[in-house]
Amino acid sequence: MQALGSGDNGVDVIVRAALPADAEAIAAVHVAGWRETYAGIMSEEALARASVERRALHWYRMLTESPPQLAIFVAERRGEGAGDGAIVGFAAGGKGRDAEIPADGEIHAIYMLRAHQRRGAGRALMRATAGALRETGHRAAYLWVLRENRPACAFYERLGGIVAADRIEDIAGSQHPELAYLWPNLATLAGEERRTKT
Repeated sequence: MQALGSGDNGVDVIVRAALPADAEAIAAVHVAGWRETYAGIMSEEALARASVERRALHWYRMLTESPPQLAIFVAERRGEGAGDGAIVGFAAGGKGRDAEIPADGEIHAIYMLRAHQRRGAGRALMRATAGALRETGHRAAYLWVLRENRPACAFYERLGGIVAADRIEDIAGSQHPELAYLWPNLATLAGEERRTKT
């Protein structure tokens, strides 16, 4: 578990492993993050169809699989007052699904509510997911992101991701170009190389 100062009224964000009880909160962040991120990129109808109930069932299945197929982490608010304990972001990683990309691991999803971005929690989620992938034997990882999602692309580039592939993906009935960002050495993304050098 990692605590990060979020910079507003002494509230911290804690990154921890997700639990089955977190499924509905993860789903709520997933849908809210989807709508915040893709407004103006996807149709209003497609965004309106996103369902917390369906996503909650999906995440509950992922969190109760045995053996687990995904390492899932949440970013949780810790502090005094309203919002304490609220999940404001999540990430999930597991086995890579694309044979053409030279990586055995994949970050399947990462979302942070906009109000909690640019405070270090997204980086901590990526680091925790990379570390979990390393612990299960993965050496490299990638993720897919919409080319139109420039803030996310810039974030992955700051973390050292390099574009390794592109594709056109049908999402909610529309065609969208996607980029695959690759981390050839997960130790770098996990922050392990920096720790061993200092």
